Amino acid sequence: MNLRTEEIVARIESALRNATHEECELVLQGGRTSLTRFAEGEIHQNVEESRLLLRARVCQTTWSASPRVRMGSGATTDLSDDGIATALDKAAELASFAPEREEYPGLAPPGAAAGGSSVPYTGHHDRATAESDAGFRANEVARAILPAMRMGYSAAGYYRIVEGGFGEYGNPQTIAVGNSIGVRQVYVPTTVDMMCAVSTPGGGTGWAVAWGVSREHVDAEAVGRTAYEKARASERPVMLAPGDYRVLLEPAAVAELIRFLIPSFSLRAVREQRSIFHSRWGGRMAAEQVHLTANPHHELLRLRPFDDEGLESMTLPLLEAGFHRELTVGWTEARALQRPSNGYSPLQPSAADAVPRGLVLSGGQGTVDDLQRRHPDCLRITRLWYNRFVNPLLTTVTGMTRDGFFEMRGADIYRALVNMRYNVNVFELLNQTLDMSEGVRMGDTVVPALVCDGFTLSSSTVST
Repeated sequence: MNLRTEEIVARIESALRNATHEECELVLQGGRTSLTRFAEGEIHQNVEESRLLLRARVCQTTWSASPRVRMGSGATTDLSDDGIATALDKAAELASFAPEREEYPGLAPPGAAAGGSSVPYTGHHDRATAESDAGFRANEVARAILPAMRMGYSAAGYYRIVEGGFGEYGNPQTIAVGNSIGVRQVYVPTTVDMMCAVSTPGGGTGWAVAWGVSREHVDAEAVGRTAYEKARASERPVMLAPGDYRVLLEPAAVAELIRFLIPSFSLRAVREQRSIFHSRWGGRMAAEQVHLTANPHHELLRLRPFDDEGLESMTLPLLEAGFHRELTVGWTEARALQRPSNGYSPLQPSAADAVPRGLVLSGGQGTVDDLQRRHPDCLRITRLWYNRFVNPLLTTVTGMTRDGFFEMRGADIYRALVNMRYNVNVFELLNQTLDMSEGVRMGDTVVPALVCDGFTLSSSTVST
């Protein structure tokens, strides 16, 4: 099966029309990825991979005093008509051995999400981007690393094009959903991202990344130049005493922190007292200018606009003017609570929470450099890495600075700093936010740079 929407729809329609099972669902995941990696100024890996996985789910209902459902699921890479039919039959066989579910609302019907639509999406798909070959990617790499190579610096990184859906570590993600009661959703987007890391003989390191929905949105030359300039400025760093500092967090650093908020906004996590909103529902969580939205439809993201059961994902205000507003909920849990789903269900059957996708943090204006000029004397952090939860309930996180950690005086770098470990509560950090820039895409989020007080730097990452 190729990735053209019309063929995907036709194949799912045919399989469901010929299925003999009362309630069944088909979920297609994956797509095609083209990747060029480089290091030491040379391309060392050039790969293209197509990976499509079809997941089949069958529900069998029995009746006594109340309806009871047995559910089975399976997966296949055989996308022929016979392969899909076999996957459905295997799922039905597994369902016959599964435990009964007393409170199961059935498969999600078309348009079941609040304000939802039953019209299939066609997706933001840039054909020129999807068909870009290895030669195009090599030229983009050359544009990125040329300034560093001329100075005798080392450059490494990648240029990647994705057609379809892949998550972290290359895990295939949903691009189509169809079920026996009428849901038909298909979305095959394109995504481009490039990363460049530069190191100097004097020990300086710099890093930059860019994302877009088409290749025109990624300026390879700008990515390389930014990494090169940060590496050059990072040489001869000095030690900084531990303490609480005013910092400017660049968008890449903000994106790393914001993702730790995702589990907190699940209604199920709140009900099971695994979220801070169990005790602070509707409370003030951030500064007044902070707005956080779950919005897969955002023009910079254009992510899959439906969940893993095919229901439209609503645009949800999670934080509004600093106050908590909404939580995400999937179809099964929503029906049990007699409320509408808002379209964030995980793939079923699953014990996972329904969590937000497409986080958009907004409330600022201007570029990162404009923000620096408005707050001239602070520390500037390019990115954070090795980030881990310390306390998930309180959203306390630890990690390290990396590839560009500076003390600023005015709009200029005063001196480079030795990287340090940090410890912050992410919600408290948002509550101490003084200013922010406009948002840019970082992975599956849109985030600004932030200027915050009280950023705790606890220790150096090197021994003295």
